[in-house]
Amino acid sequence: MRTIIGSLPTDFKAFYTLKNGSGYPLNLLYTSYGDSVIPFTLLSLDDIRDTKKFFCDRDNLMSEYYSDEEISKLDSRIKPYLFNKDWFPFAQVVGGALYLMLDFDPTEHGTAGQVIFYVHDPDFVYFIAPTFSELLQDTIQNLEDDWYEECR
Repeated sequence: MRTIIGSLPTDFKAFYTLKNGSGYPLNLLYTSYGDSVIPFTLLSLDDIRDTKKFFCDRDNLMSEYYSDEEISKLDSRIKPYLFNKDWFPFAQVVGGALYLMLDFDPTEHGTAGQVIFYVHDPDFVYFIAPTFSELLQDTIQNLEDDWYEECR
């Protein structure tokens, strides 16, 4: 994890100097995915360390669990892993089955530090944003659009 910390994007490090997690169950990020907006809590640095040890401490290829047809649905910017040592979890949905992560091992079509979305059951990984700053812009836009009014 020490090598990843040195590689963290400047915008991410700047954000964490202001806010070290949002605390359970306060949602701080409101991320667009498909036709939905998903609320995420921001993990503290200690929680990031613990979460990384839990499931991003090894490389585990999708091919061990999925067919070529299923893997072909993966975004071309993401390598076909379910778990990857170079993924850095930083936010989760309350309950812990969905995570936002910085991806430091993208394909040649992606960019180091892109934001990906890990979904558990069924396990799969999706592309969310090319940068942390763009993820924050998405949250701001969703709040300005009053997306939560539709949930009432």
